[in-house]
Amino acid sequence: MATCASIVDQDLPDDAAEDSFNLLPALLDPDLADPIREDLFHHSCFGVFSLRREEWKVILDTRGSGGWPPPRDDMPVSGSPGQLYDIKNDPFEQHNLWDERPKLVAELKDLIETYKEKGRTRS
Repeated sequence: MATCASIVDQDLPDDAAEDSFNLLPALLDPDLADPIREDLFHHSCFGVFSLRREEWKVILDTRGSGGWPPPRDDMPVSGSPGQLYDIKNDPFEQHNLWDERPKLVAELKDLIETYKEKGRTRS
């Protein structure tokens, strides 16, 4: 939405397209050095939140299923309440680092809570 608004030179109201970023600079400049957005925030239709930031992907409240589809009551519960992956070095998400990186998990969980409270990921 923000990209389309930029193309037609229109401002969006503050309460519209809360999670939209203007990608036009990246489309016009393939050598753009700075990222348009710092992270990507996901929310599944089953209520599972996840966040991708730099090489990290955190998925909350998964009980071992990844959240898509949601865990069933008969599904074994993993030792961790969520999942953390280094998607640069583990693109197939085979090694859950949740228990090994508790400070990073806490930071990403706090960021997710901030986004949920604000109702948007952009300023």
